[in-house]
Amino acid sequence: MRALIEQQGAGGALWRTDGVKIFMDGTIDNGTAWLERPDCHGESTHAFWPDPAVCTRIIGELHRAGVPTATHAIGDAAVRHVLDAVEKAQAETGRGVRHRVEHIETVPDDTLRRFGELDVIASMQPTHCCDFTRADHTDNWSRRLGEERAARAWRCRDLWDSGATVVLGSNWPIAPFPPLGVMAGARPHRPGRRPAHHGRDRPARPARAADRRRRPPDAPRPGHVIRTGLPRARRGRITAGGTGVRATGLLARSSAGTVPAWTPPRRTRTTTWHCPQWSRQPHANTW
Repeated sequence: MRALIEQQGAGGALWRTDGVKIFMDGTIDNGTAWLERPDCHGESTHAFWPDPAVCTRIIGELHRAGVPTATHAIGDAAVRHVLDAVEKAQAETGRGVRHRVEHIETVPDDTLRRFGELDVIASMQPTHCCDFTRADHTDNWSRRLGEERAARAWRCRDLWDSGATVVLGSNWPIAPFPPLGVMAGARPHRPGRRPAHHGRDRPARPARAADRRRRPPDAPRPGHVIRTGLPRARRGRITAGGTGVRATGLLARSSAGTVPAWTPPRRTRTTTWHCPQWSRQPHANTW
């Protein structure tokens, strides 16, 4: 502990030590998270620390020394324990520094408001939800938790509305790092609701007479390709043809409640696409 505190502020031209990373639990996917109730396999019932009270003491010592902490806490019990530890440290020596909780993949309603009350930063990775879970909850993460807890996953907006400071990240190299994809993953999709710019107020795109005869006026031209913006090794292609859209490389499934008609091969990655200009049907806006 003494060495960690003395190391704060040390660095070079491009880096600086500013805080301590702590692991409160593992992951839901492999049964090592810390949940208030076991998962469907009876796992995820223990903290990473054999004695969680030791973690509480360490957070308190770092808080008194003015060192911010970033604690990996995925399960609801892990998140609650970190908040309890920060609350205890603040009660003893005041606020002083701001602490952070990383991931926060599932939390009950009564935990949301505590982030704002304790001024604890909620650091989240929305693309984990978009890329690694399915809307129909058939993925490993959702099946382990069950419908009730899977329905309250990655509550970015709920935390924000409760008064918490929410910051977004990619958790690279576990997931792709481009920031636009992270921000897009944090945006909610409301099935049946059209985007504000959808309709008559949208600027008309010039179209040839032949195009208008064989497909909707707002459909993409055949052969049109949309780049993903990811590094070349991870790029995919979305190719329009006639009135349909064919995806290769990245698309696999919708993670926002709708399922595309086209099913890609298993080798493809998953992502969420919001393309309102391609169809007048709300159910086709999310790919």
